[in-house]
Amino acid sequence: MRMKHLRGKKLVRHVYLNYPYFATRSEIAGRVLSPGEQWTVEAHANKESVPVLFTAGYEGLTIDAYIDKLIRNNVAMVVDVRRNPISMKYGFSKTRFSSYLRSAGIKYEHIPQLGIQSSLRKNLETKEDYSRLFETYAKHSLPQREEELLRVRNLLAEHKRIALTCFESDHTSCHRHKITERLEHTKGWGIPIKHI
Repeated sequence: MRMKHLRGKKLVRHVYLNYPYFATRSEIAGRVLSPGEQWTVEAHANKESVPVLFTAGYEGLTIDAYIDKLIRNNVAMVVDVRRNPISMKYGFSKTRFSSYLRSAGIKYEHIPQLGIQSSLRKNLETKEDYSRLFETYAKHSLPQREEELLRVRNLLAEHKRIALTCFESDHTSCHRHKITERLEHTKGWGIPIKHI
C-alpha cells in the first residue's frame, strides 16, 4: 500500500490535498493545511445558497453515499417525513441517522405527522395500489396537516436548502412527492423543488 507510511496529520493532509471535496466540511483543515491549501479545498465546496426544497430517498444507498448526495447539493437540513423513523438499513434509524447528519454539519428534524400510517401500507403490490394510496393521502391526510406543512415552509425559510427524506429512491413511489405537490400549490410558493 502506497500510504502505509503515513500517519496522523500527514495522512489527513494527504487525503485533503488529493481529495479536496471530502475536506470541504472539515473542522480541522486549518490545523493541517496552509492557507493556500485551504483555499483549494474551499474551492471544491458547493456554497450554493439559493433556496431549494429537495427530496431524497435512501433506498440503495449507504449512509455515506446518502450524506455525500446532501453535501454535493449543500443541503442544510433533512426533514424526515417517515411516520416511524426506523430502518433495517444501517445508519437510517432516527437516533443514529440524526447523529451522522449532525457530524456532517446537517441539521435534522422529524415530522412524523407527514408520514403514512403503516396499517395503510399493507398489501401494496402493484403500481396502482401505490397510486391509490398516494391519492388517498393527498386527498384525506394532507389537508389535515396544514400546521406541519407550515412547519416545512418555515424550516425552508430559515435554512434555505432542506431535503424531505423517506426510503424510496424514486420520489414518485413515495408520499413525499404529494407533500411537494401540495407545497408547490401554496399561494406565492416560487421555490424550486429538486428530487435528488
